Amino acid sequence: MRSLKLTGQVVALAAVAGLLGLLVWRLTHQSHPPKVGGPAPQFTAKQLDGGTFSLAAVRGKPVVMNFWASWCGPCKSEAAALEQKWQKYRSQGVVFLGVDYNDVSGDAKKFLARHGVTYPTLLDGSGMIGDRYGLTGVPETYFIDRNGRIVGDHILGPITESKWAEAFDRGIKAALNPLSCAPRRSRLRPSRSPGLRQPRAATRARRSRTSKGRSCARRATRRSISRTRRRRSASRSSSSSASTSARRRSRSSPISS
Repeated sequence: MRSLKLTGQVVALAAVAGLLGLLVWRLTHQSHPPKVGGPAPQFTAKQLDGGTFSLAAVRGKPVVMNFWASWCGPCKSEAAALEQKWQKYRSQGVVFLGVDYNDVSGDAKKFLARHGVTYPTLLDGSGMIGDRYGLTGVPETYFIDRNGRIVGDHILGPITESKWAEAFDRGIKAALNPLSCAPRRSRLRPSRSPGLRQPRAATRARRSRTSKGRSCARRATRRSISRTRRRRSASRSSSSSASTSARRRSRSSPISS
């Protein structure tokens, strides 16, 4: 009896130690969302209808990637809206990807049939893709431009909500029009010793392209803030001029007895 009791205690302690080790590992290896302007994490996954998909295969096309699951309530509310967006933008070359996160393929098929979703769906039952993108829950949506960079807003909810609906439209535009933020190609001047100077110039050009690509989102944000400030300033000036005109009229009007 004593030996059995001692064995049970050892097993319990080993289980607790294993759980603590797993917790520490998760905390020290916690993934983070990719930065806007940075490269989109690459992956290869199985498609729900068969075959294999690689993100590298759609390089050169704008991509909308939506993480969802059949057990997710908000995912049900946005499914029809995402399908409508897909039908609207597919003619412009936009690729829509649904990533079925921590789900069962049978339930996923029923979900897609029920909500009429027709764009490609990838399986992420292990959560590997979600971990690479720092997923905190579902639904979440990312936008990738033609150069393979993360652009727009990282949407942390259903696009049927007003704030995320506006962010979705901005993300589509950013993915479709990367040229406004694309860096210009540097012109390398001919040198007397190209074997020595050309690699340095090429390195500087690559660093410049990377720096400009990362600052694309910052410039777009600054432009948006500047437009908002101008609107507020114009509104204040118009209200101030209106009040000034009212005071002048009141002073110039005769006082009735």
